[in-house]
Amino acid sequence: QTGEFRVRFRAFSPSLAPQGAGPRETFVTGEQADKLRLAPFGGSGEVAGTWVSSMGNTSATIRGVTNVLSTGSSPQALSTFAGSIADLAVQALPVGAVAFWSQGIPQPRLLGRTFAADAGVLDVTPAGVSGLFAPTIAPRDGGLVVVGYECDRGQGLDLYGQAICL
Repeated sequence: QTGEFRVRFRAFSPSLAPQGAGPRETFVTGEQADKLRLAPFGGSGEVAGTWVSSMGNTSATIRGVTNVLSTGSSPQALSTFAGSIADLAVQALPVGAVAFWSQGIPQPRLLGRTFAADAGVLDVTPAGVSGLFAPTIAPRDGGLVVVGYECDRGQGLDLYGQAICL
């Protein structure tokens, strides 16, 4: 909607029948909401969600929640910075959740952050890149994740991956 963007989450049964009377949670972001990504936690029935709140190409905030279907949960601002977000990925882990995204403006960077309140931004940008695209995350052994992405080093696009211990 013009001037007001909302992010809503709703539970569905395995046969895709809506559960409950309506969206279980509504967040008013007050900014443009874009690139919503969800990741379920194992067998717990909970879901991590992230999205980008942005104001054009000048400012972006990654917001996320780890219990999107629980009443009373509120989003965290995982990172706020000048620039724009090209892609976003989220993965639930036994130790919480992690998000990775590619920043295109003002410079190409691959960034990530866990949902822990005291976690800083992980900058895992490889040297000499002119573009980073489409990060994906695969969990391995608890706190270890593998982040895959496309990378342009001036000779065309290549696929890369990095193992990161969180």
